[in-house]
Amino acid sequence: MNPALPGIRLVNIIKDDVSKGKALMALASHLRLNLEEVVAIGDGANDISLLSTAGLAIAMKNAPPELKAVADYVTGDTEHNGFAQAVRKYLL
Repeated sequence: MNPALPGIRLVNIIKDDVSKGKALMALASHLRLNLEEVVAIGDGANDISLLSTAGLAIAMKNAPPELKAVADYVTGDTEHNGFAQAVRKYLL
């Protein structure tokens, strides 16, 4: 289930060698950033590779348990400004 779309089931179909984590690695390399300087925030199981790659991994409260397991911090849910809470805590 997608936390932002309750009651709607989504399926991700991607090639085995494609992931948000690999995209983050490519972007960080392009921007000459150390991955330890990168913060990633996610709310779905398809964000596991993204959070596993970033220096600071933040999961939304409404994320599935498998995403929370790889997160360094769990912020509020999407309905209660969890993203803004994380930005205030770590970026401001």
